Amino acid sequence: MGKKTDVYFVCEDNAWREATTDEERECRENGVCNISRCTQRKEGKFKEIDGKQQVCSYLDANEYGWKVANCAEIKTGQKKCVNDDLVWACEDYGSFLIDYFCAGEWIPVSNPDAYTPANWSKKRAEYYTQEMHPDAVYGDDLVDARDGNVYKTVFIGGKRWMAENLRYADSVETPNMKSIHRSSWYSDDVKQFSCDNQDNQGCKYSWTAALDIDSKWQWIDSPTLPEHTPSSLMQAPHRGICPEGWHVPDTTEWKILGDIDAVALQMRGFRYWNNATDASGFSALPSCYYSDCSSSYWSISENENVNVYIWKIENETAAFYEWGKGDLLPIRCIQDYPVEP
Repeated sequence: MGKKTDVYFVCEDNAWREATTDEERECRENGVCNISRCTQRKEGKFKEIDGKQQVCSYLDANEYGWKVANCAEIKTGQKKCVNDDLVWACEDYGSFLIDYFCAGEWIPVSNPDAYTPANWSKKRAEYYTQEMHPDAVYGDDLVDARDGNVYKTVFIGGKRWMAENLRYADSVETPNMKSIHRSSWYSDDVKQFSCDNQDNQGCKYSWTAALDIDSKWQWIDSPTLPEHTPSSLMQAPHRGICPEGWHVPDTTEWKILGDIDAVALQMRGFRYWNNATDASGFSALPSCYYSDCSSSYWSISENENVNVYIWKIENETAAFYEWGKGDLLPIRCIQDYPVEP
């Protein structure tokens, strides 16, 4: 940039042009006369560098610099965004296109919590289709007569599974789902279920709530109770809080999924499950701690240590783990006597 009399000019593409007001102010007030430099005043501005669209960004320690713009920044032309804004099918992740959402800045979606209920409803309608899952064998939708919730279903290994997490939340009709006050050691009542993001993630339940049995069977330290839940309470198929004609799977039923690659069970469209194919149509939803994502589900089966077995789908594996009965986990119900289409 150079100055002629009281007018500033910029040499750009081997030709001189008059400087903009911002460029002139930056040079005159701050001594920054190199227009390619990223400064606080230029934050959010775009520039092509080495053939890539880059955006002037705050880095750290009051330093600013150019970084390669992500697909949402390029598509919207904005670095800043409004929370809950969404850019659909923004970036190609190989086997799927991933959405970007706004959380102060544009980032790729890593779990269903990123969506508003309305946006999740739109995604759900587009996702659970035969076109999106040519190898899956979908059944008819399941309508829960208790609350009207509608679930996608899929046939895997001769069994008809819910392809979504249960969303049942009526603790009045099902008292075993009510919070309990165990003792003076607990300052708050112990929750037996949570539906914080019910529309997207479904609900999460304690083991006893999932099985619709008294919460006293959670506590293995009671001297008045046997070590294991009485078999009279655990007859298979065990309905628990599943819709009528459906039940909570036992370990023999979860083992059916053991012959399927973990990536074929994972719902596509999430940042850290970038190898997901969901070829089976099971559509497990990720719960993430940083980049470590998994989906865990209750079985009815206890082990010798008075814990229970859960089925856990991780980034690359799916297997059984021992788990405490008081944690809150989702449920996938399975039909009692399915008839394959």
